[in-house]
Amino acid sequence: MLIPSVAPTVEANAATLVVAANNSLNKDRADYICNGVNDHVKIQTAIDRIATDSAYGGRLAFMEGNYNIEAAITGRSLIIYDGCTVGMWGKGTTFTLAGNGYNIMNFSGQQSFEINRIKFDGNNKTGKALNLVNCHNLHITKSYFTYSPNAFYIERGWYGWIRDCNFLDCGAGDTLATSAVGLYNGATNNTNNLRFLGCRFEYLNGIGIYSDVSGNYGLPQTMSNNHQILIQNCKFETVPGYNHVAIYGVLNRSRIIANTFWYCQTKPMIQLISPSTMNIIGDNSFGNAQVTPIVIGGSRNSIRDNTVEFGVPSHETHITDGDRNRVMGNIVDTNTWRVLDAGTNTRILHNEGAE
Repeated sequence: MLIPSVAPTVEANAATLVVAANNSLNKDRADYICNGVNDHVKIQTAIDRIATDSAYGGRLAFMEGNYNIEAAITGRSLIIYDGCTVGMWGKGTTFTLAGNGYNIMNFSGQQSFEINRIKFDGNNKTGKALNLVNCHNLHITKSYFTYSPNAFYIERGWYGWIRDCNFLDCGAGDTLATSAVGLYNGATNNTNNLRFLGCRFEYLNGIGIYSDVSGNYGLPQTMSNNHQILIQNCKFETVPGYNHVAIYGVLNRSRIIANTFWYCQTKPMIQLISPSTMNIIGDNSFGNAQVTPIVIGGSRNSIRDNTVEFGVPSHETHITDGDRNRVMGNIVDTNTWRVLDAGTNTRILHNEGAE
């Protein structure tokens, strides 16, 4: 009688190394087991082992549980950092910032890495959740950022995808250092080709996304700094009564498309300042806007096909300065779309019949 042989199977996404928290289930199966104190040490050891021993990188899997971070973790290239957090309020894999004066994870000069399904709890401390400097080809997916004054900071970053991430109760003011997400154009390189897709910014205590080009990379601010940024299918909601802009700063050749904005009552929802150039703000929905939702400074920007409902702003668009901006095809539910125009050569066409 012939006994058929069965080839052993290997899980396609098998981890290179597994790290367990002190309160993980079945933690004895892990390569590294944290004890709830200085958990960053075991995590760093696992990262360094993959970076040192594997020329091809690897996948570092984090079991469910809370990881107590008492000093910054240094991230490395060619590693997939995989957790198991599901849902904004779920716990799953949680990195909790234990003190002030340091970040949860620092990446400097790294490339080609992914962070998936990890919850970064800023614990209302002063450090950042992720601090990324001079990194490219980065992927942050289905991760959660909570209670962090400055959850996510990118300086000189390019070619990045931030997908389906959630920012809850983040931000602490109206500066780069106190926004939920800070984009900074460094002195030695520019920030470009970043994509924020399907992210949620809720209960914001500061600016949602702040784009700062003061580093300037030695180039003209127009066209070459913080350019080709895509913000699409995201939701922005501030705490009712708070005084913060959802998207602020200088962008160039960028797109703010098909987003939902809610509860900006004392400041604009989108405020691009001069010299923002050749941006498209289109197909967005603005709800409960008590003040002008879109304020634009700069030239050759296009504001088109947006809608405003459940609001009573004095104007739907304010052009503060600049030349050859276009405001076209926008709709408001209660009256005609009104433009306060302090620019030159502005084209205002077909906005619910008002020109």
